[in-house]
Amino acid sequence: MQKVSKGYFKKYPPLKLFKDDVEAIISIFEQNFEDVESIIDGYKLTKISDIDLIKKQVVTDLSVNGHPNYGQHKTGPQGNMSLEMTDYQARLYLSDEDDVRLRGIEHKINSIVLPRKRRTVFLSNYWIFFTLYIVALIILSLLSFFIFRLGELATYSIVFLLTILLSTIWSLLWYIMNKRYTIIYLIESKSKTSFISRKKEEIAVGLLIAVIGAVIGSFLTVIAERLLNPPTH
Repeated sequence: MQKVSKGYFKKYPPLKLFKDDVEAIISIFEQNFEDVESIIDGYKLTKISDIDLIKKQVVTDLSVNGHPNYGQHKTGPQGNMSLEMTDYQARLYLSDEDDVRLRGIEHKINSIVLPRKRRTVFLSNYWIFFTLYIVALIILSLLSFFIFRLGELATYSIVFLLTILLSTIWSLLWYIMNKRYTIIYLIESKSKTSFISRKKEEIAVGLLIAVIGAVIGSFLTVIAERLLNPPTH
């Protein structure tokens, strides 16, 4: 009796890779598999140096597939492995989750990929966003109605406007984060490029967060002035 092999998927968070990362990943596949197919942005590579022939500086698609040697002299793992990175997902597939050699290769790939997790990864988590959204509405509603006693109509108006504001901001941040789940710069990670070109995502998110802070700050300022200088009748 023989145990049936069971496949395994590992999903990665949003990533930002560089040329040397891609070269290292392909090298790991070529060192461990007899047949390797590497495709970047629709171009099939015949050798690693073909990356230099791609004219784009930024791509979002990478596919690397490794197949074992089923010949008489078996070397390396006997299962398949594939790495798929697109503009909506990044995942690694192992045809046999119990294959120790496949797991060893997975560990090597993880050591390259996981440190490249994007700093804004939390923006892609729907539940984090939803929780923060609800908490923000509850806090501001309580401040408006129970503490600052603005009345029901004013409270409903504020909650309505905040719902629109937070929904708009949430949609923008979600779009920024998920427009390109995987970003691959076809330059060396240590190459000298402009700060803006490499940090534009963080800058955009920072600006949006600054807008949120400014709006909330303005709201609290108006409330404070109303408390300190109540209208006279």
